[in-house]
Amino acid sequence: MDPFQESPRNDDVVNFQKSGFDIKKEISNYTRYWYWFVIAMVTFLLGAFLYLRYAVPLYLVNATVMIVDEKDSGGPDLAALGELGVVSNSQNKIESEIVRFKSRTLMENVVKDLKINVQYFSLGRIAYKENYNSSLFTVNFLANDSIVYRSSAKFIVEIKSPSTFTLKNENEDVLGTYSFGESVELGFSDIIITPNVKQMGRYVGSVIMVKLSPVSDVSRIYRNNLSVVQNKTNANVISISLSDTVGEKGADVVNTLIDYYNKAYVADKNQVSVNTIKFINDRLDVVYKDLSQADKDAVFFKSSNQLTDIDSEVGVFLSADTANETQIKELTTQQRLINFMIQSVNTQGQNYEALSTSLGGTFPSVAQSVTNYNILAAQRKSLLESSTLRNPTVINLTQQLENLKSNLKQSLNTISQSISIQLSTLRDQNAVLDSKLTSVPGQERELRDITRRLETKEQIYLFLLQKREEAAISLAVTKPNSKVIDPAVGQFASLVSPNRKMIFAGAFLMGLVIPFGVIYIKGLLDSKIHSKDDIEGKLSAPLVGDIPRMRRRDKVLISKKDRSGFAESFRILRTNLDFLLAGTKEKGKTIFVTSSISGEGKTLVSVNVASTLAMTGKKVVLVGTDMRNPKLHEFINIPEKDLVNGLSNYITKPAVKPEDVILKYEENDWFDVISSGAIPPNPAELLMQDKVNRLFEYLKDNYDYIVVDSAPVSLVTDTMLIAPLSDLTIYIVRADFTDVKMLNNIETMYREKRLPNMAVLLNAVDRRTGYYGSYGSGYYGTEANGGKKKFSLNPLSWFKKAS
Repeated sequence: MDPFQESPRNDDVVNFQKSGFDIKKEISNYTRYWYWFVIAMVTFLLGAFLYLRYAVPLYLVNATVMIVDEKDSGGPDLAALGELGVVSNSQNKIESEIVRFKSRTLMENVVKDLKINVQYFSLGRIAYKENYNSSLFTVNFLANDSIVYRSSAKFIVEIKSPSTFTLKNENEDVLGTYSFGESVELGFSDIIITPNVKQMGRYVGSVIMVKLSPVSDVSRIYRNNLSVVQNKTNANVISISLSDTVGEKGADVVNTLIDYYNKAYVADKNQVSVNTIKFINDRLDVVYKDLSQADKDAVFFKSSNQLTDIDSEVGVFLSADTANETQIKELTTQQRLINFMIQSVNTQGQNYEALSTSLGGTFPSVAQSVTNYNILAAQRKSLLESSTLRNPTVINLTQQLENLKSNLKQSLNTISQSISIQLSTLRDQNAVLDSKLTSVPGQERELRDITRRLETKEQIYLFLLQKREEAAISLAVTKPNSKVIDPAVGQFASLVSPNRKMIFAGAFLMGLVIPFGVIYIKGLLDSKIHSKDDIEGKLSAPLVGDIPRMRRRDKVLISKKDRSGFAESFRILRTNLDFLLAGTKEKGKTIFVTSSISGEGKTLVSVNVASTLAMTGKKVVLVGTDMRNPKLHEFINIPEKDLVNGLSNYITKPAVKPEDVILKYEENDWFDVISSGAIPPNPAELLMQDKVNRLFEYLKDNYDYIVVDSAPVSLVTDTMLIAPLSDLTIYIVRADFTDVKMLNNIETMYREKRLPNMAVLLNAVDRRTGYYGSYGSGYYGTEANGGKKKFSLNPLSWFKKAS
């Protein structure tokens, strides 16, 4: 197929939208910018490396704790209450303990104990790094702890000598030089800095930043970073995790938090025993006084009445009476205990303090109810430390306590009524026996009353002593309800952030995505012509060739020895022009070079077309008809005095002849030049003069080729006025410059034959999209380099070659 044959097309309006999909072309649109991908990936990977190098790491420490269940000694009755929701179940207990672990009070105690509200940071090459338990010195604040715990400060200590240091504020303003151990005034408190190492001289020049934070702020940060969750496989196991910039510090915080949790639980449990012991001691004082008084009364009565023994004749009656009296004593004791329990329950109110568990041993059901009551009261009190009365769990516990208190009152009243009935019966029996003992002297009967009262007080006293010992033992053996399965260990802390693999993968991905996105968006917004593919099939005019984009080492005006791709492209163009000019006369072939707008390279093409034609031995003249914006002098070294002696002077001055404006090109003698001359105010009117036709007639008679650098056709009408003088019109389209919409104007001019024998030339084609990248360094390069290919290991030469 003839390369200059008109492309088959319909007569419909041309659609210049880019269509079709060529996977190879699409890939090449990105691979041609491979260096941007390399630069982007190297940049992002380097940024990721620097970020990882100086980012503050975050470690995660974990501990596992088992919550030990309370011994259920209530039997089926308590189990039934638990099913009805009267007492708390295991799930509510675990949730309560989780709330307790995250309480503000516990975390503040941990912060105060570990003194982590004071941080020490050593200055590295760029950033500060925290020194936990390894600081060169310790800062001692002399103010009250209550002031220190609420204060915040930041200052810098620079070690000047083994015994002195310089103190600076956070803005690095020097506050003074002091000695270690010297009291230094620091606003809210005086401080004393004491060294922690013996050979301080080895650390001269070290810079340490000290940061003091309020305990409440530090506690809030750690509570936010603390996670306490229930184990999914074991309901009684709690997993505690904490993230911190120092693994050892995070482990110490978690372990200390568990210790304070256990201490708080033991303290709550011991409070029940303490209240019981306090109550027993109060009762012992009262009973002891009553017992002492009864003993004195018995001694005084016997001594005053000289009584030593009871008459044997009333032994039988006294035996029965004694048995009754024994039961009465036991029932009376029980009655008093019940009355005391009723009084204790009635005085509870809304405080829900722990009840005495040691006084209900005679009544197992009462003892169990009291135990359940104390457990719920302790849980409620623990929750109120970190919540309010409106907390749903607190409300639930309060309702359960009210139910237990109501049941306990009812049980105590029932027992009291039963004892009262038994006492009434026994007293009636005693009345019968007493009537039979009317013969007994009144002194003996009075002595028996005193003795009975004495024995009753003694039994109560011994009973209280026993219960006090039991409460003391319970206080001594109370153990926490949690067992540490796995303590937190700083050495086993896992790195949470930064994630090296994710950051490097993200950097690598960004290095690919961002250049890809930029190139893709650039392609979406691009409306320029880039290659022959953007022209072929869209224009009826033949494509005469394409010229590669000039490189810095390329010469503007090619020479005979030039073997670059740029020069060879014009030689190919010269050959193609011979095909297009076939059939024209041998002498005076006129070639117009034009474009749509300025800047598309028509002058560059005109100069080199004239040069390549002249290399064949033909006589060539280059005529500049663009009198509005002449550019020939920028490509050809025309003396300044000859610039005004050109086409415009020839037309305007009748006496000037054609041979007067023809300039011989000094650097070579194979083509002549007619410059555009002085810039006139009316170029279009000048080109309409007859002298223009006479000039071209003269040139056609004396030259083989006439190359005309004409004005852009879309801007002015100058070229259209002299177009009939042309045998061939080369229409320049510049890659990466000419808008694809311009093709519509080119097609219109071609179809309407406004420009004779028009052909399109694509200028400034990217070498990476064509075959010019290796032109001159391949086949012709062997001649230029003496038959040897040169290969450079310098990467810069690769970039230069690519550019």
